[in-house]
Amino acid sequence: MIPSPQGFLLQVARDLAQPVAKRLAMFVLRSKVNISDESDAWAQYGVWDIEWEKHDVDWNGDVVTVRAGERRFLQIGPVAQMNEPANADEVQWTLQEIRAGRPLITGATQDQFVPQMVNFEALGGVDFRKAAIRPGDRGARPVPRPGEAPHGACARAGRSGAAAGAGL
Repeated sequence: MIPSPQGFLLQVARDLAQPVAKRLAMFVLRSKVNISDESDAWAQYGVWDIEWEKHDVDWNGDVVTVRAGERRFLQIGPVAQMNEPANADEVQWTLQEIRAGRPLITGATQDQFVPQMVNFEALGGVDFRKAAIRPGDRGARPVPRPGEAPHGACARAGRSGAAAGAGL
């Protein structure tokens, strides 16, 4: 997700752009938000082995340069305004992405991984140190009454002869 003067750009694999836009549009409700697939209007190039002293996200008119790693950047902008950089070789960029440990999630692989498998924690995409439930916030999960076992931890004996309290 890239902040822009007009809102945000979400960069996903081209084959996921339409389904992601459709899914996000379901959550807009009454907000004054417009979600659309702009894939055909925008181009991007990977650039590497250059020095960049500016911010991680730098807008120059409608073209944005985004830091993708150490000495690696993406340039994204309207097709008419983009000039292909000298070292914009897609095969070399793919090799740079692999070496950096950045996954490419596509339609064929979108439901095949958990965040740990694709290096999201190391890339800053997810933080496993944050608690899903704030300490002291017990309204989101059931709390057993005194003398009651947690849900699913044990069962009563039935006709099978299992002892009460035996784990399943």
